[in-house]
Amino acid sequence: MMSDFIFVCEYCHYLRSIHEVSPLCPRCRKMTLYYPKISFDFRTLLDSLSWETANGIWAFSSLLPPIKEHLSLGEGFTPLQKFRQLFSDLDILFYIKKENLNPTGSFRDRAAAIMVSHALSLGYSKILCASDGNLGASIAAYASAAGMQATCVVPSNILLGKYAQISAYGAKISEIKGTLQQAIQDGFQRCLNSDYYPATAEHNFLSIEGQKTISFELYIQMKSLVQDDLRKLGLVIPLGSGSLMFSVMKGFLELKEMNVINTLPHIFGVHLTKSHESVQTAIFEPHDNFALMPLEKIQSPYFEQSLKQLPQFSGTLVEVSHDEVLKTSKDVARSEGLFIEPASAIVIAAIPKILNNKYYKENMPLIGIITSSGLKSQNLTEQTFNQGKIDATFLLKRHSSIKFKILEFLDDHPGSHGYFIWKHIGKGKITRQAVYQHLKELEEKKWISRSTTTANGRKIAVFRLTKKGHTLLKLIKEL
Repeated sequence: MMSDFIFVCEYCHYLRSIHEVSPLCPRCRKMTLYYPKISFDFRTLLDSLSWETANGIWAFSSLLPPIKEHLSLGEGFTPLQKFRQLFSDLDILFYIKKENLNPTGSFRDRAAAIMVSHALSLGYSKILCASDGNLGASIAAYASAAGMQATCVVPSNILLGKYAQISAYGAKISEIKGTLQQAIQDGFQRCLNSDYYPATAEHNFLSIEGQKTISFELYIQMKSLVQDDLRKLGLVIPLGSGSLMFSVMKGFLELKEMNVINTLPHIFGVHLTKSHESVQTAIFEPHDNFALMPLEKIQSPYFEQSLKQLPQFSGTLVEVSHDEVLKTSKDVARSEGLFIEPASAIVIAAIPKILNNKYYKENMPLIGIITSSGLKSQNLTEQTFNQGKIDATFLLKRHSSIKFKILEFLDDHPGSHGYFIWKHIGKGKITRQAVYQHLKELEEKKWISRSTTTANGRKIAVFRLTKKGHTLLKLIKEL
């Protein structure tokens, strides 16, 4: 069963084809919404789905755009986990939807499944996305399975674990010295008049279509608990760039349009308290999936739309502090056996405040959406659990970096002076002064040591790897 999809702009009513993937209307440049036409009882289809044999998000293909290829790595159909310990002193029923159990460890696998399938259907052999982590890993993995070459444009502050994961899937990584927004703009320009399929979430509406399947699963999982009255249910979602919350909203609105449901759940969008943004910058570096309004504000078409639709869901925003999120990251691991990155812990940290919110009703079951695994954020989790043996925020993340080349060169040529290092690894590519700056930073981190020797009658500084430097170099080579 294939739905007849109409791509229509709600502002100028311009109709679009499946080949146009931008979420913005090419005529009026406003958000375009996509509506399926269903000529059968979709409730019956949902009720008959087999959780064990479902083909990923394609189990809902009748509500997805008519794409020929259906690539799946087993994404979706993630379980719910009931909390038993963390909120035992509170009279609540709290579940999490474990999107961290998707193939690459995040909800973005749903988006990657449909975008890579679309690229295959249109005959692309190369795909490009801009991301600071989760989407990049997802696109890289699915492109690998499809036999496509993926390129990921990443900002310089990408987390080590996410960088390593993208690299492990064989994607080409292009690092931009700047913000995520700059990486997104760079990726957009590269896709213009090129043979790359554009898979950046902000530039491809199919990301929303894949992610909305979370709503269909939640309906199946929770309908008996709330007796089909979703007003009795509360969903707790990280706001971030608005992508996830908008996707979930769109899914439930489609179910309501098809008369599968008559009511909508409450939605609590969670964000980081603004007063803690300076702390976030110092410790975390800005990342789009951690805060309400990213410090490097991403031009996301989904952010404003998700806020506009919040009243339809009797929803509200909830603030939590940086300290509350870090404490929750520890508590949830040690009391519920759940290792998640801080971006996911934000929804759990919000629960005590939601209980005092006017939109929360007594005995309302709450479901928090866990977006990704703690294994993806090595440097954040090292800081959270106070077990970082290396300053991971400063770790060298790619073999092409100047710092890596310096360490590798000193491993082969201990006792080299700055000019000799520059002559062999940086001449013609980087200034001599820049090499000396890298040496200074490596020395400050105690990865190299400086000593003085005499050459041609004058004293010069020479450098060697420290024991810590040797350990670091070995670690990087193993990534």
